Amino acid sequence: MDLATRFNVKKEDFPVYKLFLQDKKEPIAYTGNVKDSAAIKRFVMKNTDLWLGMPGCLEDYDVLVKKFARASSEERQAILAEAEEIKNKYRNDVQKSYATIYVKTMKKIMEKDDFLASEMKRVEKLKDGKVSDKKKEQLSDRLNILNSFHVKFQDEL
Repeated sequence: MDLATRFNVKKEDFPVYKLFLQDKKEPIAYTGNVKDSAAIKRFVMKNTDLWLGMPGCLEDYDVLVKKFARASSEERQAILAEAEEIKNKYRNDVQKSYATIYVKTMKKIMEKDDFLASEMKRVEKLKDGKVSDKKKEQLSDRLNILNSFHVKFQDEL
């Protein structure tokens, strides 16, 4: 009750998520869907340096995505080359396929500025269509990877 009073949280508001960071006096309030664990993970990753591995995402590549979002055109070429090289370290076919998605997405972003938004819409539409459960899972993983880009690019705006 002391915490609820201190942070102005009423019983009717429950559940309430607040992210407390060491360098900040006030917590950051989560305002998204409280039942969407993926959205909560994205919220935490966006506001911290934590990596909470969404299905389909690879930590090595999410680190590169952050650098890629901040980079100039010339720097992006070097990051893309690094991404291509990292792909060779994966022995697992599934992880290699995820790595390929990261690399292709980087290439497409370099070609078309609006690629990310249009690709997210396209994949969401496919996922909502009549596809097998396995394909839905693959599309969800792809969306998670695209969201990694989306979150990092939003941070840079």
